[in-house]
Amino acid sequence: MNQIDRKARMREYKETPRPAGVYRVRNTATGKSLVGSTADLPGMLNRQRFQLEHGSHPDRELQRDWNELGPDAFEFEEFLGVRSLLLLFSKNGGRIGSCRDLCGSNLPERYIM
Repeated sequence: MNQIDRKARMREYKETPRPAGVYRVRNTATGKSLVGSTADLPGMLNRQRFQLEHGSHPDRELQRDWNELGPDAFEFEEFLGVRSLLLLFSKNGGRIGSCRDLCGSNLPERYIM
């Protein structure tokens, strides 16, 4: 690949919008989940996996479970993508305030059942 092709591909990548939404890292052994929202779903899921694989995840309980159970005990999911968010937005009178509004008032903002 020459320099011009490389620059064009980099520009195309930077100009491509990233899908936003709600993600979940789920422990299949215990049923616990870490749920969050982001403007870049693929990037955030990649970040979560990278941090767990390198022992640097900020949620110590999640990191401990990852270390004990291994990567096969976890699923990384796009819990709600843009289409689901738009559907909820239209059903909710055009209002979405937070992840708690989307998933219920008891939604934890940390790794929990």
